[in-house]
Amino acid sequence: MKLNVPREGDGEIEVSATLAAGGKEHRLWWRVPGEWAGAVTTWADPFVVGMVFLMMEAREEVRIEGAASPSLLENLERYMDIWRVWDPPRYAVVKIRADREEESPGAEARWGGEMLTTFSGGVDSCYTLARHLDKAVGRRNRKIGAALVINGFDIWPDQKNAAGIFEGVRRGVLAQLGAVGVAPIVVSTNFHELPVTWADAFGTELASGLMLFGKRFAGAVLPNSHIYAKAGERWGSTPLADPFLGSRHFPILDDGGGAGREEKLEYLGRHPELLAQLRVCFPLDGRFENCCRCEKCLRTIVGCHVAGVAVPATAFPRAVTAKEIAGMKFHSTISWTFWRELLEAAEARGLMGEAWAQGLATAVRRGARRYRMQQLKKPLIPLRNRLRKLLRGSAENRSKLRRKG
Repeated sequence: MKLNVPREGDGEIEVSATLAAGGKEHRLWWRVPGEWAGAVTTWADPFVVGMVFLMMEAREEVRIEGAASPSLLENLERYMDIWRVWDPPRYAVVKIRADREEESPGAEARWGGEMLTTFSGGVDSCYTLARHLDKAVGRRNRKIGAALVINGFDIWPDQKNAAGIFEGVRRGVLAQLGAVGVAPIVVSTNFHELPVTWADAFGTELASGLMLFGKRFAGAVLPNSHIYAKAGERWGSTPLADPFLGSRHFPILDDGGGAGREEKLEYLGRHPELLAQLRVCFPLDGRFENCCRCEKCLRTIVGCHVAGVAVPATAFPRAVTAKEIAGMKFHSTISWTFWRELLEAAEARGLMGEAWAQGLATAVRRGARRYRMQQLKKPLIPLRNRLRKLLRGSAENRSKLRRKG
């Protein structure tokens, strides 16, 4: 892996690295506003983190042309080991060495140990920002100096009206950050172009963007969506794995794992300036407003009900019925788990007499039945795939037919 010469233009700087792995070259870039260029590290650390999944899949030793922090390389060995256990056929622990292995310089003392955080305008990032600003985290409290806003994270660059969606999101996020007096750093990246499974790798995208600013910040506070009880479940960002994405002079601190979604929303009830612009979904029709129909929107609305917080009409302008809640279909086990946790909270708070709570219970029961059926079918999937290949031709041939069509 080698660092490329930075490029300047249009008021921003582009920093990038190229990785040769598996017989192919992959380039990851980040574009940073010119006024923040002096905060960008010259170490390879952000790009080692950003492309670690490519390394694990290639199963080849990696040599870094440049400097990398030995504490980060040690942490990544632990990180890779976690993913090797979660998915041994796909991921392996690989040796990573650098031409210069020395710790990246720490942030300058004049900034007072300020930390960076990511900010999407959603529940998790709003909760992390609010409670650190409120100094409500005890000895774990950190001084938040800025918030990283990433174009190219949860908006796919090739989706319909991607630029328009991000512009709308950017306005809402800047309003939220402006209301609480936190400086935004708006960056963009091509991370989605890398041939990785995003659900596995999105935590490394966040950590890569944060580590870029190691010359200015003493580390990062990373909001998570997993409670500590679920820390060991496979997901792209968890309290178990995230801390191993940092280094000695730029630690990645996991945050928020002690609170469920309803608890986070209950806390945010003290911060209407953040709730007013809350953003949790991206409709496929090219708009940037919350659709009030998808799983994440309904989960957030139900979370407000459980928390006893009024659903902010500015963020969710459409009323949702108990029938719509009951009819929710889950496309992943993790989504169903989030809803089950909300149901458990509603039961604990004695809210099951409410119509929305009955809808929640129905949705969770139906999801459990679908999950059990999926588990019963799981052993048959390899046989099904072999039969499909036999009866319909190879995957390569089908791909060629689709391209011709």
